[in-house]
Amino acid sequence: MIWPDFCFLIITDCFQDSASGKERLILENEYGNTVIRDADILTPMKLPSLFAYGFRINTKHIHDLAYALQLMRENLPLATLYNGSGVISTKDGLVINLENVEYDPSIPQSSQILCDGKYNLISKGTYMKWLLMYDAEVKGHLILEMAVTMGVSALVTSYLNKIDLIEFTGIIYSLTGQSSSGKTTAAMLAVSVGGPPTKEQIH
Repeated sequence: MIWPDFCFLIITDCFQDSASGKERLILENEYGNTVIRDADILTPMKLPSLFAYGFRINTKHIHDLAYALQLMRENLPLATLYNGSGVISTKDGLVINLENVEYDPSIPQSSQILCDGKYNLISKGTYMKWLLMYDAEVKGHLILEMAVTMGVSALVTSYLNKIDLIEFTGIIYSLTGQSSSGKTTAAMLAVSVGGPPTKEQIH
């Protein structure tokens, strides 16, 4: 089989879209650029459509390329793609999708799970520093204590909903008050239970 040396195209992942049921592929070129396409992209007729995304393809050997990619696809495990952030129910169990995908210990190591919609919400600092802040700035202030309770309840109710112990996904709160009365600060305090409350603090 002739393989042109100026053509670089690989399949990095093969997955089934949990919403549509379609098998989809993640394709990557030599620059690290990726596209996601339905599996039928691997036909000689559809491969040239990747030109528009910076993929260099020698159409003279398009059949050889399609055949090689089909062999590559057959050797990849079929994962399942789930959308969303936070606690997600999968056919294998619960995962938490934030900066990285965290698996429940009960999920087999062989499971292939991909998650879209990652939110770059990561921990910053330590629990002890957060607790010192709570003792100094929050404890004894009823409204701020309530904000912390709101943040904790969001994490707990989401998890309980995913394991079918409760039917609702969470409680919606509405903070009202005059300008500069602390509504935004209270909301940021609630978010701080799970991670940095502003994008500027996320690295």
